[in-house]
Amino acid sequence: MSGGEPTPLAVAVCDGDMDRVVALLDAGEPMIKRDHKGRTPLMLALLSAEMEIARLLVERGANPNLQDAKGRYPVHISLLRPDRGLTEMMLDRSARPDLPDRESVTPLHLAAATGRATLVTRLMKQLAPLDAQDKHGATPLHMAALNNRPAATLALLRGGPDLELRTGDGRTALHLAV
Repeated sequence: MSGGEPTPLAVAVCDGDMDRVVALLDAGEPMIKRDHKGRTPLMLALLSAEMEIARLLVERGANPNLQDAKGRYPVHISLLRPDRGLTEMMLDRSARPDLPDRESVTPLHLAAATGRATLVTRLMKQLAPLDAQDKHGATPLHMAALNNRPAATLALLRGGPDLELRTGDGRTALHLAV
């Protein structure tokens, strides 16, 4: 979809109409069609906080590695939602842990910033880039330290990050932690 009318699936997702979503999926409605902002039905469900619909879409095979026009991936959006299990579900179903958004923020940055230590550990085990720097030079360790996330900070430190990496303004993670 490239800017025209929204698909019936997109409308049903945004309306939070689970029955209609199920009926459309059962009828073969594709989950890869995008709206004028490049958002898939999975992204729309996440952005609309329709977590049960998002879960259904993932269970039915929605691709978690499709980027929208803002450079976001579903896994990035899910990390900003309170449903902690959905991110893990996407990772179980092939969401890539290394994909940076347009700001060069990775899922590990977001897991660290939000203090999800268990997810930080899982992402590192799935080879998420430990020392990836966002457009400001911040690493996941910088994000954990800046947001006062001690459990996530400890998990990252166990991974052996480069402690000397500096943000664009010259600060290390230790500077931010202090």
